[in-house]
Amino acid sequence: MERFQSYIVDYQTLIERYKNYSNPREKISRLLRTNKLLRIRKGLYIDLENFKDVKYSLELIANSIYGPSYVSFEYALSYYGLIPEKPNVITSATQGRSRIYKTKIGTFSYKMVKRDAYPVGIDLVFTEFGSYHIATPTKALADKIIYDTAIRFQSKKRMELYLFEDLRITPSDLFNLIELKLLKEIMSAYKSSKLFYLIKLLENRNE
Repeated sequence: MERFQSYIVDYQTLIERYKNYSNPREKISRLLRTNKLLRIRKGLYIDLENFKDVKYSLELIANSIYGPSYVSFEYALSYYGLIPEKPNVITSATQGRSRIYKTKIGTFSYKMVKRDAYPVGIDLVFTEFGSYHIATPTKALADKIIYDTAIRFQSKKRMELYLFEDLRITPSDLFNLIELKLLKEIMSAYKSSKLFYLIKLLENRNE
């Protein structure tokens, strides 16, 4: 069997793959009808025929659907075990417009973040079938706080309530996984005071 590099394929790749068929487009349509090809957005598919026993990476798929983007917010916080809930939506940050894609494998949301803050605090994770960008624990929490418009952080106590009761982050996870130096870099890039009391909380811990 031909060895394909990734289970995520675009339309032009499929046309090239089936170019020796009398009607490549009909071949693609047949694969879709027989559930051997799954459409995740216009022009982008998951190859179920050649990768039926593979565990698909939602993070890799999220990066492929819309970009440039990196996985962040609630999904990344859950990914690192910082929050106990498993979100129903795969949440990402992007430099483009905010968007939502509803697919058969899940809902993918993208929130536009400030351009200067976008590249700070992102990791690149390599898998057998490609690589994806995801926020570090520090960046994921910072993104969540910055873009949570329902909360006003006017004191360290309010920040503690938000972290430990609303998000249910444990103090040990907070102090072990959140990097103070990186957090200050992110705050500077965002030019926002919303992270001020989180920084104070970490600084007091280090005193």
